[in-house]
Amino acid sequence: MTTTRQPTGPASTGDGGRDLVETTNGPVRGRIENGIAVFRGIPYAAAPFGEHRFRAPAPHAPWTEELDCSRFGATAPKPPYPDVVAGLLPEPVVAGEDCLNLNVWTPDPDAVGLPVFVWVHGGAFQNGSSAVPVYDGSAFARDGVVAVTINYRLGVDGFLRIPDRPDNRGLLDQVAALEWVRDNVSAFGGDPGNVTIAGESAGAMSVSTLCAMPAARGLFRCSGRTAEETTKRPRPRWLGALRLVPRSSSVSRPEFVQTPRRALRPSSSVQSTAGSWSPNFSNHSVICGISAFHSSASTSRAAASASSVMSSPSVSSA
Repeated sequence: MTTTRQPTGPASTGDGGRDLVETTNGPVRGRIENGIAVFRGIPYAAAPFGEHRFRAPAPHAPWTEELDCSRFGATAPKPPYPDVVAGLLPEPVVAGEDCLNLNVWTPDPDAVGLPVFVWVHGGAFQNGSSAVPVYDGSAFARDGVVAVTINYRLGVDGFLRIPDRPDNRGLLDQVAALEWVRDNVSAFGGDPGNVTIAGESAGAMSVSTLCAMPAARGLFRCSGRTAEETTKRPRPRWLGALRLVPRSSSVSRPEFVQTPRRALRPSSSVQSTAGSWSPNFSNHSVICGISAFHSSASTSRAAASASSVMSSPSVSSA
């Protein structure tokens, strides 16, 4: 039987204010922190274990009592970082099976039409979570943006190719999270028609892939465009230095590179390189740092910078 957090009574509200929101699955209660309403660990899909393991994300069962969303939800199963990395990158681990959850920071659940920023964490597709402290969305909410950070399946659970099971399940989780945003973010003051998606490292690769996935079309405005069409849109100045690095090139320092201009066509298989899992493509390798796609000019404030980069999956220019 799937283990999940039980609905509880009201959580501490900190500074006071409205911290109770009705979602399509049921009411969630977060807390007010420095004047910002924060909701952590909201399930967007059923726990991916038991009958749901290695399958596409399934809808979460509804609830009627308030669900305590004052703490981060379960993190996806993952190995520890190697010792050389563990001291540099925090890796929170939260026990539990309901790991397909997300977090919301909003300046005001009673607002209408605020821009929405969805962040996809990095970690080489085998580590990371939305509970990493640096992913705190308070600064976005302070500036009038509803910030959402998401978990997704990693490693074998998310990306191992298994006969008669859907491929790239971690990416399907991300699509399910964006569907939750479409259906629920207005209850947190956000505009589902004004969504920006962004990510770092594996999250940046995920963002590029989401732009090519038919299942993600309409969940953020640029999803209906090919990569070639996307490059014709005005870009923030911080994207100006991006360039393509061929597979044979050696990169001696952190660099940003541009996704090839033709539409990405993800294959149904995955590959394991250097001990990490990633979606499998072909022909070119891309070094990804930060990637962001904006649904409107009003969310251009979401641009950020990254101090390091990881190797990404290949992409097809054919």
